[in-house]
Amino acid sequence: MNTPNRSMRLKHLLLALAMSMALAVAYGCGKRGGGEKAGEKVDDALHEAKNGPKDLFDKDGPAEKTGEKVDKALDHD
Repeated sequence: MNTPNRSMRLKHLLLALAMSMALAVAYGCGKRGGGEKAGEKVDDALHEAKNGPKDLFDKDGPAEKTGEKVDKALDHD
């Protein structure tokens, strides 16, 4: 008589545990943790080391600003 009741409680407990784990995994996947953010920074640093800074030749990047200063200096002479 105890066996069916115990078996049913065990099934409910396992079901609740499985649902809790599924929710924890689903919730954890949506948030970016410190490790993931640090990994992205490392990836960005390696990419810049390999390819150079991404904003070096952008419209308002350092190369553009230097070129504008050189142009101004040459125009004033």
